[in-house]
Amino acid sequence: MSCIAPNRLKRLDLRCVCLLALWVPLAQAYGLITRIAEIRELLPAEAEMALPVLIRGVVTTRDGVDLTVQDETAGIWVAVNTARNRQLLNDSLANLDEVREGVELEIIGITGRGDFAPILLPSSVRVLGLKAFPPARQMVASRFLSGAEDSQRIEVRGVVQRVSRQADYCELFIDAVPGRLTVEIASSLVPDSESLIDAEVRVCGVVGSYFNIRGGFISPRLISRVAGDLVIEKPAPSLVDVPLVSLDRLFAFRPEPLGSHRKRVTGTVTFALPGKLFFLQEGNNAVRVASQTAVSLQAGDRVEALGFLDGTGVNGGMTEATVWKTGSAAVPAAVLKDPEEVMRIYENDIYVREESRGDDFDGRLIRFRALLLRVRGSPDRNADWRQVTLEQGRLILGAILHTGDAKALDRLLPGSEVDVTGILKLDFSQAVTGLDPQRRVNLEVTLRKAGDVTVVRAPSWW
Repeated sequence: MSCIAPNRLKRLDLRCVCLLALWVPLAQAYGLITRIAEIRELLPAEAEMALPVLIRGVVTTRDGVDLTVQDETAGIWVAVNTARNRQLLNDSLANLDEVREGVELEIIGITGRGDFAPILLPSSVRVLGLKAFPPARQMVASRFLSGAEDSQRIEVRGVVQRVSRQADYCELFIDAVPGRLTVEIASSLVPDSESLIDAEVRVCGVVGSYFNIRGGFISPRLISRVAGDLVIEKPAPSLVDVPLVSLDRLFAFRPEPLGSHRKRVTGTVTFALPGKLFFLQEGNNAVRVASQTAVSLQAGDRVEALGFLDGTGVNGGMTEATVWKTGSAAVPAAVLKDPEEVMRIYENDIYVREESRGDDFDGRLIRFRALLLRVRGSPDRNADWRQVTLEQGRLILGAILHTGDAKALDRLLPGSEVDVTGILKLDFSQAVTGLDPQRRVNLEVTLRKAGDVTVVRAPSWW
């Protein structure tokens, strides 16, 4: 900022206070920015020039001492703390620590570059009184997910998948179709967390952004602090009304979609990582289920699970599941199948996949022979995690043991021929070259215990 800007602002302060009746003409006469949308349109280098600003707007949220303020054109981040640290802000006209949402302010200040979007650095703030919030715009996914709605008051609709209570606020995880978003909402607005799960809600709030050290956008969040911002439009269905769907039909074609609400599945557990996930299998179909349930699961448990469909992986899965045991059964036998052969099937049979249609391997137990290349532990010496690197044919793959007796794998010698049993996990990435889709398959094996890797032939002493 140039050394001229603060003196100029002091002169403008006096003129604006004395001639409030001529607020807009005066601002324009002295080259002031009077619309928040104009600040948002500035390039970083322009915002950094400390251009003079005089705006009126409603406080839409506050984060510590900082605020977001919105006029009829847009909203912006008001960096109160930064202005105080730079000794720009005169607090004599308003006690900003007492200002809350719904208060209209008159702010004189300068533009700032900001860490992500342009910001407003106040030098003088005057409270004008209470004023209604500007109408919240409906969420446009392309704008919300790109960071373009930073500091704007918007409205989203969706199904609540999870509620996480923090010290002084709650996090709502909402499937807003087409994406899952996080709402940071005042705890006082969420008296009963359980009643929100699977309910259809409407939420208004101000968009905040996560960004990297380069100022690049990472992800958005919605901040809601105002009574009435959360509305339950349709209560959650009762558990008995949650539809039962077979594993082979979770992501199959339907003329009408299943929708965003929870689904019920049944099957036999083949592996469980407590408090995180488990694999469920029924016949030749398997699914990965993310769950924070406290129920202790082990291979062979028959269970019912209620959860939300997660289509982020190509083969799909379930998330935020509630689970309970219904009995026990034999663990499905491991399929004798070389990972290299599985890779060939999934990479080559793109359209018809006749060879694999009746025998899907993702999420299932497989067994194969391989050459052990190395065993690598976690950087945290107290963690049990181990990764075994294997060579199978022309394929190099990893087999991971997350917990349990993982340290027993340290005894394995590189060069050993081993027999491996584990849960197959497939990920896909797809690029389009011309009209021909090119599919790349990433393959990994989840080990259930150290005994899933047994030595068939020790390495030669040579």
